Amino acid sequence: MPRLVCLDVSFNEITALPAAGELRAMSSLRSLRMQNCMLSSLAAEGQFQLAPLVNLQVLDLSFNLLSDPSELLFLTQLQRLTELGITGNEWCEHADYEASCSAIRRKIATLKKIDSRDVLKTFVGYGRAEGEERTTAADALSNDRSSCSCVEGNVCLSPDNCSDWSRRFSIAHKARLEKYWKCNKNFCDL
Repeated sequence: MPRLVCLDVSFNEITALPAAGELRAMSSLRSLRMQNCMLSSLAAEGQFQLAPLVNLQVLDLSFNLLSDPSELLFLTQLQRLTELGITGNEWCEHADYEASCSAIRRKIATLKKIDSRDVLKTFVGYGRAEGEERTTAADALSNDRSSCSCVEGNVCLSPDNCSDWSRRFSIAHKARLEKYWKCNKNFCDL
């Protein structure tokens, strides 16, 4: 199933996730909905089972039997998540739940929604952020800008991976000109 992009298995009796090795074949998966499936854990033998799903953007684990709030931190391995549904699980009642959610918000730069609520991340400067959450230099620099296409001459379509969103058009234009002149110079030298 290498081309599978969306999978919704909600309302099925799936008590355990498949082994991580079995999920490698579904690495192109972008949306996984497992609401009301009776899941009791995200890990097996200490290994996060969803780790191979590196392209996952939407994950809904709402209303399962997940009870260990430490497993919430496994979700930070899914660095492309934009939407996360985790409400209605037993871990919501645990004292560490809010702290774990806060860590998820800080560590996943692309996250836009948790449980259908917007995640606000406004960088105000090193050491402080909106809502009194501390932001370290590592958090501020954790956004993956390596896929910025402006430097290759193509304007980025999303601010999430753009190195300079406000100047994207001029950067892309300059890159195209540099590539054009480099190509023409090499052509003229022949």
